[in-house]
Amino acid sequence: MARKKKIPSIDDAIALIVERIYDDLGAENRRLREQLTSLGRKVVGLERKLNRLQSEAELRRIRPLGDASAPRKRVSPVKAQKTILVRLKRARGNFVTSKELGSPLGIGRATVAQRVKELREQGHNIVSSPRKGYALV
Repeated sequence: MARKKKIPSIDDAIALIVERIYDDLGAENRRLREQLTSLGRKVVGLERKLNRLQSEAELRRIRPLGDASAPRKRVSPVKAQKTILVRLKRARGNFVTSKELGSPLGIGRATVAQRVKELREQGHNIVSSPRKGYALV
């Protein structure tokens, strides 16, 4: 005798269909979450680039980019402090190297360190890290 195929009840069929839909939705939900996380990382990276470019544009107005070996200009300590502070604020807690802080002003690494020291004495909370630079906390 041939086996009879079991005919599922309507309720069983609906339950199977709903289960498959939930599985498909779960996979789609995970995929969308991964995409959203990836996009979030990209947005953060783009914001950092935008801040850096805005800071560089502002600093170029002070001193256009030129030959790095060009003779250094005399910049008043107050102007240097203000410019360094603006650059650190724009970095929003990210580290900025001495070269990035000093080259638009035409001042060297040691002078940047002096100006940062003066800013600390004025009460600004600036941290430093070797090979990373300075950051405003």
